[in-house]
Amino acid sequence: MLIGLNINEHNEVVLPSYNCDALLKAILYVRAELIIVDINYEDGNIYFDNALRVISDRTKTIITPHTFGFAADLNDFLNLNIPIIEDCAIAIGGSYKSSKLGSFREVSVFSF
Repeated sequence: MLIGLNINEHNEVVLPSYNCDALLKAILYVRAELIIVDINYEDGNIYFDNALRVISDRTKTIITPHTFGFAADLNDFLNLNIPIIEDCAIAIGGSYKSSKLGSFREVSVFSF
């Protein structure tokens, strides 16, 4: 997924603090810089305000896992000019605003 987006050691990837280790391994594989942001304690998903604080010119993607069957609040993320990677592994069959999870941006993964 990261190779397909041409992400390498010169780039940053934003990831929430609670996630699957497969996502971490993918970032380490391409040698990108990992930027970890805190989660929203109400649903365990990435917290937009924290992600927004760390975005730089080197940020090439934000990974947004949908945690414990709760869809991440994608509204603000979808307005960014940065590729969003949805991780739908623990929200299979879920939806967000009447659309299936995994159908919102450039890449969707199931990090089993």
